[in-house]
Amino acid sequence: MTKGEREKSTADLEKVTDHVEEFDSESLRKSVSAVLSFEQGSKKELKGTTVKIAADDVNFLINELHLDKKEAENWLKQQNGDLLQVVKLLINPSKP
Repeated sequence: MTKGEREKSTADLEKVTDHVEEFDSESLRKSVSAVLSFEQGSKKELKGTTVKIAADDVNFLINELHLDKKEAENWLKQQNGDLLQVVKLLINPSKP
C-alpha cells in the first residue's frame, strides 16, 4: 500500500467514524427503568380499570413508535388515554 492509498484509507475511515453516535448511558438507564416500572405498575393498576382509548391512538403508537398492540393499549390505559403524554414518556422518560 502506497503512502497516498494509506492516507486515503485513513481519511475514509475518519469519515465513517465521525457518523457514529454515542449514546447517553444515563438516558438509556432511565428509559429502561421507566419501561420496567411501567410494566410492573400496569399489571397492578390496570386490573379492573376502564379507560377509553381511541383506535387511532393505538394505531399511531403501533405504526410510528413500533409498539405492539398490547403495549400501545397498556401505555394509553396507564395515561388515561392521553396519547401526547404517552409519546412524551416514551421519547423522554426522565421528564413525566
